[in-house]
Amino acid sequence: MKSLRVMCLGLLVAGWAAAGCDFKHGSSNNVLEPSAVIPSLLGSWTSQSITPASASDQSCSNFKWNITTQTSSDIAGTFTAVCLGNANISGSGTGHIENSTLSATITGTGSMPNVPNCAFSLSGSGPIAGDTIKLPYSGTTCLGPLSGTVTLKKSDVVK
Repeated sequence: MKSLRVMCLGLLVAGWAAAGCDFKHGSSNNVLEPSAVIPSLLGSWTSQSITPASASDQSCSNFKWNITTQTSSDIAGTFTAVCLGNANISGSGTGHIENSTLSATITGTGSMPNVPNCAFSLSGSGPIAGDTIKLPYSGTTCLGPLSGTVTLKKSDVVK
């Protein structure tokens, strides 16, 4: 009789343990992981350098990206910079955010004295860290290639 009780108690404990394992296993598969929360990027983002690059330099300065729309994974807005020394560029910028990394594409036109306006395109990918985006970029213009790295800082917030 005593061995029957021990066996029943053993089966009961084994049943609870199995049910607990099934519950734990099943519950971990059914829990939705929270998606990464992307902070608001709306507002003006500017580079910290204010000195334009020289004409022989293939980089840009005085970046300003005014981000006006944002979804859970994409941003868009208007963009200006000074490239190749004194070419003022302006256009639109779009970006896709995944795992705190921004992949951006900027397109538009550039103008400079005594040269017809020409199209440009820049793209790059870099990390978002709070109110800072470090973005290595490369691109093309009718005057030649562009490349560099810019650190953009958020300068205001749109509510």
